[in-house]
Amino acid sequence: MPSVNDISEFLHRLQATISGLMQWLRTYRVGYLVGLLIAARIAWRAYRFLSLRRAKANRARGPTQPGQAAFGAMQEIVRMLEADPDTDWSKVTLTALREHLLDMDEVTLRAVVKEERVDGGLRVEISGTDRTLAAIHRIVPAHVQELNRGLGFIGLLASGAHHAVHHLAMAQAG
Repeated sequence: MPSVNDISEFLHRLQATISGLMQWLRTYRVGYLVGLLIAARIAWRAYRFLSLRRAKANRARGPTQPGQAAFGAMQEIVRMLEADPDTDWSKVTLTALREHLLDMDEVTLRAVVKEERVDGGLRVEISGTDRTLAAIHRIVPAHVQELNRGLGFIGLLASGAHHAVHHLAMAQAG
């Protein structure tokens, strides 16, 4: 909600504008229709001013993050699917996406990565146990061709904006 000072300032400016408009109408003997159109424009600006202030205040009040990254990624995909009128819900499954996000979490946070610069590239040893090792085997092969970019292991996984599109495709695959 706009503060009392913001509203007071806005009303003062509105009053000055209306006073100036009335003086202009009297001076130039402009018809009432023109005056009405100008007044409508002023009212629209007032509405927009207050609406934008209210929207800004509402954004500042409420949380915007989903609280957990994997949940946020899934939420984003669901919103995209809901917005697409061509979504075939009989083929949508979020289970594969959830498993992939678990794999990403394992590889990003739990894999042990040793990097060594070598002539002409980078040598990377990635290891883990149990679920982390299985995730490494599922995630890393899809990104190996990127290693020659010199970004390091996590850099190659995070490079580009392919993950959101990839996640949408996983959810739609059924």
